[in-house]
Amino acid sequence: MAMRTVHNAASTRASILVIQPDEQVPLGRFADWLTQYGAEVTVIQPFAGDDVPSELHTDGLIVLGGAMSAHCLEQFPWLADIKALYQRAAEAHAPALGICLGAQLLTLAFDGEVTSNAPVGPEIGVVDIAWTPDSADDAITKGLPESFRATSFHYDGISALPKGAVLLGRGDRYEHQVFRIGHAVGVQFHPEATPELFRSWCAADVIQKPELAEFFEQSMQLVERNDDEIAMHAATLARNFVAALQAAPRMQRHEALP
Repeated sequence: MAMRTVHNAASTRASILVIQPDEQVPLGRFADWLTQYGAEVTVIQPFAGDDVPSELHTDGLIVLGGAMSAHCLEQFPWLADIKALYQRAAEAHAPALGICLGAQLLTLAFDGEVTSNAPVGPEIGVVDIAWTPDSADDAITKGLPESFRATSFHYDGISALPKGAVLLGRGDRYEHQVFRIGHAVGVQFHPEATPELFRSWCAADVIQKPELAEFFEQSMQLVERNDDEIAMHAATLARNFVAALQAAPRMQRHEALP
C-alpha cells in the first residue's frame, strides 16, 4: 500500500484530492503551487494499491496523467473508479481538473471519445494553445494570453468531446486541448511537468522507440528553452483552479448532493 501524501495546511484552506495513476507522472511543480495558492493537497496512488474513493470528500479533484491508455480497464480496473468519481464530483458541483490521461478519462466519463495511438501521431514537446471565443468569460483562462505554450507528451487523443462540453482551447494537431464540462476542466497537455520530469519520460520511451532518439532530444531542448514562459502560464492555470475551489464553498456543493 502506498503512503498517502498530505501537504499540511490550515483546515480553512481548500482541499484537493489528487489521483496519480502512474508512478512516473507525479504532481510535479503543481505540488508547491497549489499549496502556495491556498490549497491542502492529498495524493493517492492507485498503481501502488491505494483505493479510489467512491465519493469525493474534498473541495476539488485533480487526476494526473499516465502511460496507460484510458481504455485499459482490464489491466487497470481502477480507471473505471476514476471515471465514476468524476461523475460524483459533477453531482456535487465540485471543481475538477483532468491532465492528459486525466482529461481523457474525464472525456470517457461523460461519453466522449478517445482514440488510442491517434493517427495524427504523438504530440511530444511544446504545443501552442489558442483560446476559443467560448473561453472569454471562463475562470480558468483568467490572466492567460490569447495563445500560450505548454508542455505536451501523449500518444492518444480526444477525438470527440462529451455532449454539452465546451471547447476552450485548441491546438494545431490536436484540436481538443482544453475543454470544460460543468465544473470540470480537461487539459490534454502537462502544466505540472518540469523539464526534468519531461526528460525522464523521453528517456523511458526512447528505450522502446530508439528510432525517435533525435526527435526526443530536440523535444527536450525545446521544452528547456521555453520553460520560463511555460512555467509562468502553468502557474496561472494552477492559481485559477484553486480560485475556482475558493469560489465554490464546500457546504453549498454538498447540499446539492441527492
